[in-house]
Amino acid sequence: MGGLNSGGTVDGNKVLIGTEIATGNPQTDVSEFTNPWLGSVFKAQAQNNIVSLNVHEYVHTQQQTNEDDMNLLGKALKEGACDFITELVIRQPLQTNYILYGNAHEKELREAFKQEMLTANYSQWLYNGSTLGAKADLGYFMGYAICKAYYAQARNKRQAIKEIIELKYADPAATESFLRQSGYYPEGWDKATRPPVGR
Repeated sequence: MGGLNSGGTVDGNKVLIGTEIATGNPQTDVSEFTNPWLGSVFKAQAQNNIVSLNVHEYVHTQQQTNEDDMNLLGKALKEGACDFITELVIRQPLQTNYILYGNAHEKELREAFKQEMLTANYSQWLYNGSTLGAKADLGYFMGYAICKAYYAQARNKRQAIKEIIELKYADPAATESFLRQSGYYPEGWDKATRPPVGR
């Protein structure tokens, strides 16, 4: 049981599930909550959400990375990798708000993400469920879409899964190489905003 702030997280190799969020569904009464975030989460959450949530968090335990100096691309890939691998494991599409919204608006999201992905500005893309409602956490979708593209172009699918999970998410050279190999931005991203020198 958690503090109504996260459905799941990891601590080293341990998975921690916020059951008060993970088991919520459209019938859950949220009338006493002042923040509409939980209502929007529960509205789109299926009864079997706890399975996909556990798989997502378990994948995090297999990722080895230092979070301190990660840019938006690295963070998005780290989260999106978990969602993509979860889909492979459960063998059905995830129905999260951000994936449903992302699939419907991918063209404009691709362009907006490209402009910020090499910065450390996450505010419009990650961990913003309490402020952006249905448009929250779209960085998860972008990372998921890039991982899906990477997997689709890979000849050796088993090796691709390993590379997705073991990617050095905090290494900009590694994440940009992964992005390039995915073919997600065939036009490249030279115009993407880069962090100031010395950052």
